[in-house]
Amino acid sequence: MTKLITLIAVAVFFSTSAIAQVSHQQDNSVDFSKYKTYSFMGWQKNSDSQLNDIDKQHILDALKSEMQKRNLTYVESNGDMMISLFLTIKNKQSVTAYTDYTGGMGYGVGMRGWGYGAGMGMGTATTSYNTYNYQEGSFIMDAYDETSKKLIWQGIYKGAIQAKANKREKTIPKHVEKLMKEFPIKPISK
Repeated sequence: MTKLITLIAVAVFFSTSAIAQVSHQQDNSVDFSKYKTYSFMGWQKNSDSQLNDIDKQHILDALKSEMQKRNLTYVESNGDMMISLFLTIKNKQSVTAYTDYTGGMGYGVGMRGWGYGAGMGMGTATTSYNTYNYQEGSFIMDAYDETSKKLIWQGIYKGAIQAKANKREKTIPKHVEKLMKEFPIKPISK
């Protein structure tokens, strides 16, 4: 029973730690409808060196897909909007505790047959601690106006990194979609 409860606690931890934090800010004085093209400025401070080439391509493909949904066309250079990316990865640790209480309740035989009883008694408590190591990533997308070179939008996605490489192909596009949800240019409905 203790193992089952511990497994449930671990499952709850990993399902809640997978919840991402997304934030954004924008320059409200900018008319985003004027942007028709975009270009990538690259990764700030070579932060892409923390990624393998496959994950890097998944991120770029997901961003291109999100921009295409917004009718923005990718151009190699001098787009109306310039996109810069930044990534940090930190090792994190989480500790969970589970206390198993025993004692205090019981059953027994009474004078007239079987019965249940409760009573105060000396119970024991055992606490188990589990430590979980994981990586947390912060993915930042900055959008600049090409003409003024001014930052016009910033989105930040922060969450636990999927440890299994074969699952990141599916999770990266979902994370990028969450990041772009508050982008001022909304997807074109079909």
